[in-house]
Amino acid sequence: MKVTKHQLCSSCRKIPTAKLDMSIEDFLDSVGYNHPLGYIMGNQMILLYLKGKGGCSRCISLLELATN
Repeated sequence: MKVTKHQLCSSCRKIPTAKLDMSIEDFLDSVGYNHPLGYIMGNQMILLYLKGKGGCSRCISLLELATN
């Protein structure tokens, strides 16, 4: 399942991803995420960042659903 930046709350979208040197919002718009094989790994990566950086429970639940 592809997650769009509009499905995440504004505070979770702005969380920076240290590994990619961009925000989650920018990552969701990137070419690397926007193909079917990128969704699975991308969703898992975003889920880990949100859990580690205090993302909200709604966004975490959405990403857990998207990774299953």
